[in-house]
Amino acid sequence: MKRILLVEDSTLFGSSVKEKIESKFECAVHWTKSLKDTEALFAEQEEDFAIGILDFVLPDAQNGDIIDMAIIGISSDEDGVVSAQFIKSGASDFLNKPFLAEEFYCRVTQNLDLLDYIQEVKDLSSKDFLTGLYNRRYFFDLGKKIHASALREKTKIAVATVDIDYFKRVNDTHGHDVGDLVIQSVSNILVNACRETDIVSRFGGEEFCILTPNITPADSLKLFERVRQTIQDSVIQVQGADIRVTASIGVCSTLLKTLDEMIVRSDQMLYRAKNQGRNKVQIT
Repeated sequence: MKRILLVEDSTLFGSSVKEKIESKFECAVHWTKSLKDTEALFAEQEEDFAIGILDFVLPDAQNGDIIDMAIIGISSDEDGVVSAQFIKSGASDFLNKPFLAEEFYCRVTQNLDLLDYIQEVKDLSSKDFLTGLYNRRYFFDLGKKIHASALREKTKIAVATVDIDYFKRVNDTHGHDVGDLVIQSVSNILVNACRETDIVSRFGGEEFCILTPNITPADSLKLFERVRQTIQDSVIQVQGADIRVTASIGVCSTLLKTLDEMIVRSDQMLYRAKNQGRNKVQIT
């Protein structure tokens, strides 16, 4: 459910706007009456707001909390000065008081649709089309920042390379469509087994790469042994067939100078797991 911030000092008008939103949209409205209350709300809320409906220009409208949402300004602006201030401060839309309910609904709908479109574009650029996992590009973009932070703060991270064993046999026996479903099933296992803070990505084909921040080597081994075991125990039912696969996993739990070096080391551990019979975790 999307969250909408309403900043309006008039109790009567604020109640009316809040009621209009909640009666028409599946959104949670958070209503504040002053800048001080708004700043306090930002401090205590972890989730982002989709839209901010504001009846005055916030002095700090360039901060991150404001920039990340679509802003609809509302005011009794007869000479156009206030509307210009809103737009200059980064607002995406403006309504003069009083306004018709249908006009208000139209503006909110347009902004919600725009946010959905922007998110879709972001997903296309950062996520793998088949699995919905992060793609290789996003993994490197975010992973390098996490790695740099680990070097700076002297914290532990791990990088794991996961490869489905004998995947060519699945494609040759059942076809590529079934192979895609197997990849999707393994992807779901990886996401469910890992923590929310872990970066799970598909590197291509049947290979995945995972970055786990703030984790010790011992916990890394436990995590990826659990992943390996879950994949081995899972039965993937596709087109009336029960398909079982296993995966080999290489892990680099040593913080090296670059993320690239850690990926190369995890690849080396992966090849060692393959050479030792597959369906194994090798860690360094």
